[in-house]
Amino acid sequence: MRAKRYDVRLSTPAEKDLGRLDKPVLKRILPVIAALADNPRPHGCTALQGVEHGWRIVIGPWRVLYTVEDAVVTVMVFRVQHRREVYR
Repeated sequence: MRAKRYDVRLSTPAEKDLGRLDKPVLKRILPVIAALADNPRPHGCTALQGVEHGWRIVIGPWRVLYTVEDAVVTVMVFRVQHRREVYR
């Protein structure tokens, strides 16, 4: 039996965040975001405090913040920023 595949979506702020990144950084981050479709809680991800169903992935100094809705099989990426800016 094949595992269910999640629909990965980007919020408007996350799209803007990705648009501001350099190409080498994008090459590191985009495959990680795409992999969330197969495994929304990969090894090394951390639950976010104060965000219902919220998770964080660390990619060097970059953070990808997202929520997982298992009932509707959806992952919503809501921020992609440098660690010094993402939690403000």
